[in-house]
Amino acid sequence: MSEVLEERSLVRNAADEDQVQSAAKEERRKERQERDRWLKVVSTVEGRSVVWQILGMCRMFETYCGQSEMLQFHEGSRNVGRNLWAKIEGIDPEIILTMMREAHMEKKQHA
Repeated sequence: MSEVLEERSLVRNAADEDQVQSAAKEERRKERQERDRWLKVVSTVEGRSVVWQILGMCRMFETYCGQSEMLQFHEGSRNVGRNLWAKIEGIDPEIILTMMREAHMEKKQHA
């Protein structure tokens, strides 16, 4: 069963303001924790390189014209990449630009 379905509601009674406020506080804590984890990943050249490789595996930098079934497969992969891109861009858009610059420099070094 997916993690989302297993999560219990933080509020049992929506009319209870204390429960609602406590749930909102817990949600903000979880969001900060997730943001901090992502920042740890992209705070190093190595971490950004791995994320860039994953974006490449998700075919973020390709277009595909072909059979419908394969198009759907490729677009599914790209959707994962778009979600990853949006997550990182939401944390700090500069990270995307940094990854682009680093990937460009690495490509030039190996050319």
